[in-house]
Amino acid sequence: MHAHRTRLAVAVAALATAASLVTAAPAGAAPSSAPPASVSSPSAEPAAAARARGSQPRFISIRGIEPRTNRFFIKGRVRPSYENRQAVIQRRVGRTGRWNAWDTFRTNGQSRYRERVSALRRPGRVYYRVKVNGSGNYRKSFSGSVYIRTFRA
Repeated sequence: MHAHRTRLAVAVAALATAASLVTAAPAGAAPSSAPPASVSSPSAEPAAAARARGSQPRFISIRGIEPRTNRFFIKGRVRPSYENRQAVIQRRVGRTGRWNAWDTFRTNGQSRYRERVSALRRPGRVYYRVKVNGSGNYRKSFSGSVYIRTFRA
């Protein structure tokens, strides 16, 4: 029987960034010092409703650590302040698997977290990320992902 070895690797984390709002005049239009007239369009109303529900993302950092051999943790911080509140660890097996809720936890008084995660018992990759639900001015947000790769020695 072959012994399995595991290594912790960090996947590239992609954070959502807020897009800036840019206004443009039609080509050939002369610049005007008069304030623009307010125009109501059907597409502007859903955007305003989305802003009212919470359009800002929370930024969630995530880092994988292995303090001892075969003991894996994820740790990070939620910004802005998310003290003593519930978050969810999501897990995905393989690159194309579905994200499933794996565990719930609470952040500490500094909006930080540190939770133990496990590797696969067979060769392959298991990915982890953190999700926080939307509330107030913030929408549902996700961290980047980290993965643990198990392989045959």
